[in-house]
Amino acid sequence: MDYVCLINVIMESNSSSSVVIKKPSSFLNAFIEEYVLRNITVKEGTELIKFMPCRYANSIDFYIGDAYDTFDLKSGELKPFLNCTIRGPRTHKKNKIFIKGTFRCFSIRFTSTGMYQLLNIPMDQFCNEAVDALMVYPGVFRELTERLMGLNDIQSCIVLAESYLMNKLKPHKSASPIVSNLAAKIVASTNSLPLTTLYKQMPLSTRQLERNFVKEIGLTPKMYGSVVRFEKVIKHKMSHSKKKWTEIAYEHNYSDQMHLVKDFHRFLNISPGNFHPEDFAL
Repeated sequence: MDYVCLINVIMESNSSSSVVIKKPSSFLNAFIEEYVLRNITVKEGTELIKFMPCRYANSIDFYIGDAYDTFDLKSGELKPFLNCTIRGPRTHKKNKIFIKGTFRCFSIRFTSTGMYQLLNIPMDQFCNEAVDALMVYPGVFRELTERLMGLNDIQSCIVLAESYLMNKLKPHKSASPIVSNLAAKIVASTNSLPLTTLYKQMPLSTRQLERNFVKEIGLTPKMYGSVVRFEKVIKHKMSHSKKKWTEIAYEHNYSDQMHLVKDFHRFLNISPGNFHPEDFAL
């Protein structure tokens, strides 16, 4: 198998964490973007608090360590812990999680239309949701989750997951190459081209294109583009911590800093000056 691997170790005052990222086997490249294994160990008697930020990717996440608490920020309610969730794109800061002990999560992150092809379910049903995977394919995901529980390294998780993906959840729904093409252009764009410019490059009416995009990806092209750009801004700031927000805003084609401020309130409900990467599950 041909993999690209990145290991990132983060130390915080009461915890340590590591992240390993690897690419899928070549025969799954059209569906899967990458696999991620995240481990967090929290000092006994303490807890780690993180907010769940907006994101444009779809994923299936297997929580194979200790259980953690999730609170809905709007209702304040405690959500039931799920060992395996299907997560669509998020358009706002939705939950706060409290981690104790050992947190371990193996994630399958999909290409723009990969999950739609795998599950054959309209992706708008997963937008801003973490759906219990056992409600979708109970036999497959229960068995896979139980077997992943005994694994500690990403290579073993990948081998097991790919056997299930190919033998029990064979991708069978054809996605529109037009939708995939538009999503790829939005993600790859370095200057946030106006959607009207991108639409002109597509052989579908605006209405057809937007309807198919929501079905296969979960968001409208406009919202998808907004979340993609905002995620790029956050990652840029994390890599260039001393760079001013005004400079970053212009580099990502915001009209001015106030435009970026509005997106911060829209997606994270804070101002740029109150953004601290360690507060978020990034």
